[in-house]
Amino acid sequence: MTNEELNQRAGLSAFMDDDGQLTEAIDGFAPLTDSDDCLRLLVATGISFRRFDEEVIAESMSFQHSEPVLNGDVLAAARRSATALAASLIPNDDVARATLPALRAVE
Repeated sequence: MTNEELNQRAGLSAFMDDDGQLTEAIDGFAPLTDSDDCLRLLVATGISFRRFDEEVIAESMSFQHSEPVLNGDVLAAARRSATALAASLIPNDDVARATLPALRAVE
């Protein structure tokens, strides 16, 4: 999965309601690289972290995803683990029913 797909799936996971409507715009949403977007993701999903040796582990309910800390960049590992976890929580059927106009803006 590309970084763009991970960002998109994470945004859908965080901001799509039960009717398939987005509660926030996710056009340009990039929690992998943008700390503000990652914070929005964390607040919306309730994902938390713990660090174990040279790994950051994102957790939500009984699900978790770990990423290694590369080149000492703990924040990048945290963003990647949270984004990957959120992206894994949304079913493929929900991703398929999301439409491009809905990704761009919520009015």
